[in-house]
Amino acid sequence: MVAGPYGVRADGCHVGLVWDGGLERELGASGFGHAPIVSLDELLLIVRDEEGFGFDPQLPHFHLYGTDLAQSALAAGRRAFAVELPLVHNSQLVDSLSGGYTSAYLYARDKWRALLPIPTTVCTLSTSPLPLWRAKWGIRLVPRRRGKPSQDAAELARLAGYGGEAGA
Repeated sequence: MVAGPYGVRADGCHVGLVWDGGLERELGASGFGHAPIVSLDELLLIVRDEEGFGFDPQLPHFHLYGTDLAQSALAAGRRAFAVELPLVHNSQLVDSLSGGYTSAYLYARDKWRALLPIPTTVCTLSTSPLPLWRAKWGIRLVPRRRGKPSQDAAELARLAGYGGEAGA
């Protein structure tokens, strides 16, 4: 029902291959084919166009909808996968996980309470406040890159060996 290039398996292992511009490093590894997951990063989502399946309009802000889609697919008896599709995520890190992220976290936690804990790319959805607290504490230690991306995404993809020729 849903797939993407970077996700998290039920055991908490991250699966995928992405150059993250916010962290300025590569995440994951190649050679995994496709892997069943319980959560996806929102970098890119491939969603089956099927009646009754889609984005939850009640989910606040723009966080955790990859997790929500994966959980919705699994709850419907369908599957969710990370697929090998190396991409450049030209992201800027959020300054904190307060505000929008916390609102989305609390909503998803309450929605999927019967299935908790659910690992995500940021922290585990849990009835305990500790995973979110640890993630909030840890994000303040990540150096911030301000302004425009340091390199063009197409050039980064070429240098990382993520596909064919530049511009393709």
